[in-house]
Amino acid sequence: MKRLVLSFAAIVSFTLSTFPAVAQGLSTGGDKHHDGFHFSFGLGPVFGHIHDTYNSSAMDSYKASWKGAGLLVDMRVGGAIMQDLILTADLMNKSITSPQISMNDSSYTTNENVSMDEVTYGLGLTKYFMPLNVYVGATLGTGAFVLTYTDPESDDVTKTRSEFGFSWMVRAGKSWYLGRKWGVGIGLGYGGTKAKTSVDAGSERFDATRFVASIAVSYQ
Repeated sequence: MKRLVLSFAAIVSFTLSTFPAVAQGLSTGGDKHHDGFHFSFGLGPVFGHIHDTYNSSAMDSYKASWKGAGLLVDMRVGGAIMQDLILTADLMNKSITSPQISMNDSSYTTNENVSMDEVTYGLGLTKYFMPLNVYVGATLGTGAFVLTYTDPESDDVTKTRSEFGFSWMVRAGKSWYLGRKWGVGIGLGYGGTKAKTSVDAGSERFDATRFVASIAVSYQ
């Protein structure tokens, strides 16, 4: 996670420091259109909470909230089904390392050995408006929550996963061409996942609806 955060910070820093030179090579596309193969990879911050509701007749029930600085990793692979209309297989991971947990009117911050991830798989549809190279899109699919703990002494990793539930995302952004095929873009998104897991004499439900921002490179 630390490496991903540092990578995203390095990308942002490099982009800002070289923007005047890079801007000369950026193009909205002119008479270009999006058709054929499409691939994109993006990183960015995640804003919002993961809500956790535990109901059991065998133990005390509770409501908790997981929050903290999150990182989005977003990968899409697919192709055009019509000119400027792209269908993709989407993989997204929203990760919080050292999350702060609020439960029953109290809160505490975990250490860096704890992370909470929202992992989603889905089909995405993106519409580009040329020649502005502005896009809107949506993804529908399935997602799950993964709690990971790494023992600081033995380095043993323990993962607790929820069942898969419904996941969705809507997004909009702007892209620029860096050449004939490569591009760079910025975007905003809003989406969420609802999932549950079975426990003794009850269930635990997770619900997260969050905002994301991203910087992405693409080949199209």
